[in-house]
Amino acid sequence: MTSRRSGWVIFGLTQILLALGVSLQILGGGRQVLRQGMFLVLVGLVFPAVGAFIVSRRPRHPIGWIYLCFGATMSAAMFSISYADYGLRKAPGSLPAPQLGAWLGTWLWIPGLILLATFSFLVFPDGRLPSRRWRSVAWISAAALAASFVHGSLLAREAPIELLRGNSSEISDITFLVAFGLAALGMVASVASLFVRLRRATGEERQQLKWFLAAALLFAAGIPFAFDPLSGLPGADSISEGVGFAIPLATGVAVLRHRLYDIDLLINRTLVYGALTAALGAVYFALVIVLQATLGNRVADEPLTVAATTLAVAALFRPARARIQSIIDR
Repeated sequence: MTSRRSGWVIFGLTQILLALGVSLQILGGGRQVLRQGMFLVLVGLVFPAVGAFIVSRRPRHPIGWIYLCFGATMSAAMFSISYADYGLRKAPGSLPAPQLGAWLGTWLWIPGLILLATFSFLVFPDGRLPSRRWRSVAWISAAALAASFVHGSLLAREAPIELLRGNSSEISDITFLVAFGLAALGMVASVASLFVRLRRATGEERQQLKWFLAAALLFAAGIPFAFDPLSGLPGADSISEGVGFAIPLATGVAVLRHRLYDIDLLINRTLVYGALTAALGAVYFALVIVLQATLGNRVADEPLTVAATTLAVAALFRPARARIQSIIDR
C-alpha cells in the first residue's frame, strides 16, 4: 500500500471508530449528550479528512500525518469513553474489557492535542523547521508528548469508574502538569515561529502564511461568542465552534498551494464588507435612537417609520462601500 492511499485508509478507520462511538451513545440513551458533543464529532471528521487529502497529494509533508494522528486519537478517545460508559454504567457486563476503554478514553486524546498544538505550527508551511535554532522547541514538544504517554501509563492503576469521573492519583496529576507545562511552552514558541517566518517570507510562502493567519484571526473573532454576554445570542455556539474549523481548512489550502493568491481578494472583501456591515448597523441604530428621542417610541416603531429608516440605510450602501473599498485598497 502506498503512503498516498494509507492516508485515506487511516481516515476510514477513524470514521469507523467515530460511528461506533456515536452508536454507543445513542444506544445508551445519550442523545442529549451526543448533541452537546457534536463539535467533537466534527473534529474527528474534519481534521483527518484534511490530513488524508494532504497526504494523498503531498505524502512527505508532516502536517497531513499530524492531522491524521490528531483525528485518530480524538476518534479513538471518543469511542473508548462511549464504550466504557456503556459497558460500566449503562449496561454493565454487556461488553468485554470496558476497563480498557475507560483507561484509553481518559488520556488518549492528550498526545494528539499536543502534536497538533505544537508541531503543526512549527513546521508550517513547508514541513521543515524555520532553522536549526528551533530544534530545541521540537525537543520540548517531543518531551511533552513523552510525558503524556507516561501520564497514561500511570492511569492504568486507577479504578475504571474513577477514571470516568475524572479522578486520578497524585502522581498521575504531576505527570499531567509536566506534560501540560512543556506543551504550553512548546505551543507558544511554535506559534512565535509563524511570525518569524512571516517577517522573512516572500512570494508563495508569504501567501501560505496569510491563509493561516487569516483563519487564526477568524478563530479569534469567534472566541467571544463562547462567553457572556455574546454566548446568549442565537447561534452563538455554532459561531464559536464553527470558526475553529477555519484553521484546518486554511492549512489544507496553504499546504496544497491551491489558489494561494485568492487570499488577498478574500481578505480585502472580508475587511470591506465587515466594515460596511458595522458602519451601516451603527447608522441604523443611531437613526432609531434619534427617532425615538424626537417622535417617541410609538411613532418610531410604526412600520412606515421602520421602512423609511431601512430605505435610508440602504441608500447609503453603494457610496459607503465605494468609500470603504478605496480606504482598504490603499
